[in-house]
Parts: sequence; structure tokens; C-alpha cells
Amino acid sequence: MSTFIDPVPQDVADPTTDYPANAFAFRYVLPALLKEPGRRLLEIGVGQGAALSVFTDSGFEVSGFDIDHACVAQTQNQALALGLDAERFTHGDLREPPSYRSICTQGRFNGIVAMGVLPHIADKESSIRNLFDVTEPGGQVFIEFRNLLFAMSTFNRFTHSLFMDQLLHEVSGPVRDAVNHELASRLRMDVPGSVARSADAGDDILETFDNPLTVPTLFADAGFNDVRVHYFHYHAGMPYLQSEDPDAFRRADVALEDDSSGWRGMFLASAFVIHARRPATSSSDAR
Repeated sequence: MSTFIDPVPQDVADPTTDYPANAFAFRYVLPALLKEPGRRLLEIGVGQGAALSVFTDSGFEVSGFDIDHACVAQTQNQALALGLDAERFTHGDLREPPSYRSICTQGRFNGIVAMGVLPHIADKESSIRNLFDVTEPGGQVFIEFRNLLFAMSTFNRFTHSLFMDQLLHEVSGPVRDAVNHELASRLRMDVPGSVARSADAGDDILETFDNPLTVPTLFADAGFNDVRVHYFHYHAGMPYLQSEDPDAFRRADVALEDDSSGWRGMFLASAFVIHARRPATSSSDAR
């Protein structure tokens, strides 16, 4: 019988370690997957294979692909170390279905997880449709996005961009100039040191930010239903303040991961997972 194994490391409160953001997301993902009978799982964007043992220890048969050949090689080595079939992990690009067709020969998947993938893809609509095509009817997907609305609480150049480029993009003239001047004088425009480029910049983009209020529509339009938003990677204050007391901020950040308000994550979490389901039956199944 498959059981839930908490993926959050014991040293989570240590600020000298990387913040285990994905582990907090998996704390939500794994129980949701374990409620269903299917155990065929696809990980898109396998990275260095860090999540492989998390899923296999919970009883899942994992396959995966990544756009980076070096990451695929590392994941294959990790699979061999765990006694798994390395051929279940290959190179692939979610935007190009023929590139990952080889790992879909045994059919669609009961669960699909993609962390850190969609923020690097400009054409999200077609990629989400590709997700739908490889999801078993009744299956679930868990797809991570960077949270655009987190900029409301960062008080840095991202906040400035949110107001000027998103909220007030149609406002011009003296009103825009006045707001721009006021924001620039009050915000930390020097942080972060680099700005994520737009997805329109090409394949070398860093990452894009998406609105959790509008992304669910993309999944509904692709045919998914029961679309939910789950927030993770909370920040108890402006990121540029964390260096003042790393221990206190890390403890506060971790405590917020258990937030049950239903709305604070919209502004305090820098990422969110879309949890959606392919209907058990649909018109496309008859094709």
C-alpha cells in the first residue's frame, strides 16, 4: 500500500540551506495523488532527479523528461542508483510532443507534475493542451507558476512593474508620470539585482510571472476541470529584509506554509501550483 512520506527536510529551519520550496508543494501534491488508485506518474522537468526518490518512495512508477540533456543524464544516473529503469527518463520539450513520445508508449499518465517548467514557456496555452493530451481521463496535473501578485508585497522593482506594466498599462500622460515618480521614490528599485526577462525574449528566458486569478482559465479552456490554486514558498516580509535576521525570517516563512486563510498566499507566496483534473470522459476521448 502506498503511503505518504513527508518530503520536507528536517533542517528546514536552517537559513544556511536552500529553502525547500518544492518540498512544501509536494506536501500538497503527494496526498492528492495518493487518494487516487493510479500510480503512473510523469515528471516534466526532472532537473537533476532530486524529486525521484520522493515519488518512488511513495509508491509511484515515475517517468520523466527534461529539455536539458545534462539534467537527463543526471536523472538517469539517479534512477540507476535507485534500481530503476533509466530509459524511463529522456530528453523532451513540452512544446514539441514528438520529442517525448517515446515515454508515452504505454499510455497516458494518472498524474503529471511540472515544477519550474511553465515559467520558462511563452506559449502556455498550447503547452497546457499538450498536458491534457498525455493525462489519463480522470488523471490529475500539478503545474507550478511564479506568482505575479507576490509583487504586491515585495516593495521592489517588481512592485513598480506590476503597477506600471499591468495595473496601469493603459494610463498615460501626467497621471502615469506622477504615479511612476511616486512609486520609484518609495520602492527599493535597486533590488532584485536582475529582472526576469519576458517569455517573448526567446529560449534563453529566465522566468515569467503569472496571475493566479487568470491562469485557471487556461486550464479550463484546454479541457481540464476542478481547477484549484495552491500557494507555496511564502515570504514573511520583503525579501530584501531577510538578511537582517535570517533565522527569524526563515522560521516565519516556514510557519506561513501552513496558512489556511485561503487568500494570504495570493500576496505572500512567490509561487503557486495549479491542481487540475482531466474529466473521466470527454469528447476528445472518442477521437
